[in-house]
Amino acid sequence: MSKPKNEYNVKSNPEPKGSGTFTPVGSKVLIRVEINTQSTTDAGIIYTENNARGPMEALVIAVGEGVKEDIMVGDIVIWDRQAYGEWNGFTIVDEKNIMIVAGRLDEVE
Repeated sequence: MSKPKNEYNVKSNPEPKGSGTFTPVGSKVLIRVEINTQSTTDAGIIYTENNARGPMEALVIAVGEGVKEDIMVGDIVIWDRQAYGEWNGFTIVDEKNIMIVAGRLDEVE
């Protein structure tokens, strides 16, 4: 099975700035973090999944040439937030920080 092309139309997503396509280098994966849960403490502090430590869910936007075939564009992944970079509204992680492929975007919709 071949990987889908690393094309993501930024204009279809209002969050990031800029336009064009992105191709991560080597074993890097470009993801968009989805915040799905939020709770409020007794003191009124809003606690989102972004504030939590540990694994987090994200959507794979593009993959580098060195990434294995089991991680593809459109995958929903659980990733470990040990080391990552941020760029233009996206998160860049190394393939080794992706722990689970939880599904595909087309399966969720």
